Amino acid sequence: MLTRRRAWFAVATGLGMTATILSAGTASAEWTDVECDRNKYECEVSAGSDADPGGTAGVPPGEGDDGAYGDGEEPPSVSDPGVPDQEVCESWIDATFDLDSDYRAGPRPSEDHKLMHTSCKYPDGTGSIDSEWVEVDEDGNVVVDPAVLAQQAVDALALPAPRIDASPPGAQLVNLPVWLWLEDDSWQEQTATASVPGTTVTAVAVPVLATWEMGDGATETCYSAGTEWTESAEAEDASPDCGHTYTSTSAGAPGGEYPVDVTVTWNITWSGGGESGTEPDMTTAAATSWPVAQSQAVGEAD
Repeated sequence: MLTRRRAWFAVATGLGMTATILSAGTASAEWTDVECDRNKYECEVSAGSDADPGGTAGVPPGEGDDGAYGDGEEPPSVSDPGVPDQEVCESWIDATFDLDSDYRAGPRPSEDHKLMHTSCKYPDGTGSIDSEWVEVDEDGNVVVDPAVLAQQAVDALALPAPRIDASPPGAQLVNLPVWLWLEDDSWQEQTATASVPGTTVTAVAVPVLATWEMGDGATETCYSAGTEWTESAEAEDASPDCGHTYTSTSAGAPGGEYPVDVTVTWNITWSGGGESGTEPDMTTAAATSWPVAQSQAVGEAD
């Protein structure tokens, strides 16, 4: 006989991943049909057994009135087109059942704990789902230390690598000031967030320092991205905030060029959940090289 019950079904929204029905009870079922309300994360489960001749037992999914999919339709697959090029995860709290135990998360710690499910879809088309007990307040929001979310937000920061520019471009000349700067998109404030229902923490990274190793033993410390050279400046003018003047050629350097390295230091702060704080600085780096040739001193006669 066809049995039908409402069960919690752990399913990733839009993924169509195969998952385990938590409330078992249809023994010896040879097929199981599932129809999910993806907004509520609930499913109607229809199961039948060929050993039971009554009702619609033995009718394959999609061929009976209780089929989750139409005639000839197949459940969505994670291998379908549209798989993201990065990991995508979603989390939600199970408010459907007041469970005492979960096969993934184990026994319920207390009545103040609810199940939080997290489903992830990976770039290779696979997916996973996990559960954990989380403490919730009287409004059903997760009770979490904002500092824990802050660390997650900091870990999610995607800091751009520095993009080096200089004038003159390429080869440099002894005694001619070099203007150094970083492209705007590598010197911009970056943010990332981490959330649980009821609490969001935002991490902010601000570039504050660029340290240039010029290859000739000198180090230039700049507190900005630098200033781009324009034709309004004279050739002998030095950069107002970030530059260097070579006093020797690179003839004796490996490959005949000076290696140039820049390291950008980022200050990290966070706020949310009624709290705020700081995290250790982060750095990004980039490298290039250029030859430095001898030239006449500016203003020297031929």
